[in-house]
Amino acid sequence: MLFVYECTGNIIADFKKFYDTQLSEQDKKKIFIPTYDCMKRYQGSWHVEQKPLFTDCFFIECRNKEELKTTLSRQHCSDSLAEAVMSGITPLRPEQEEFLKALMQPDTKTISMSTGYIKDGTTHVTQGPLQGREKFIRRIDRHKRLAWLVLPAGDGQQELRTGLEIISKG
Repeated sequence: MLFVYECTGNIIADFKKFYDTQLSEQDKKKIFIPTYDCMKRYQGSWHVEQKPLFTDCFFIECRNKEELKTTLSRQHCSDSLAEAVMSGITPLRPEQEEFLKALMQPDTKTISMSTGYIKDGTTHVTQGPLQGREKFIRRIDRHKRLAWLVLPAGDGQQELRTGLEIISKG
């Protein structure tokens, strides 16, 4: 099960410090910041960069809140930080979790660049994680090589960005 912890205020610095210094590599696979690949042009050529999928959000993969509490106490997390995390996490809906896991690479938790083309006003993705998920694309910025997706959310809509290079338009 995936939980989302949205950092607020001064908790961001504390949690990032805890994440960088206290967590083992195994636990970093369970508590992670999902990223996406995007293209940025500088020094006359395009370069692939990674950016966070959501600002100030950590994703936590565990069976339930008790498992998370055990992990935090085992890693010597301060009581105030552990309490803030436990009260601030929210579980993802099953359809959201399935959608994100299908997009992300399981080992790096990154959404890689996709490639496609536009024909008769319809987007066709030929390579990458967006292939077959064109119906979720709401907007494309061809110059910045980005696509805005709508995350299935049931009652509301959550938007996220990912890299999409359109190689031709006809």
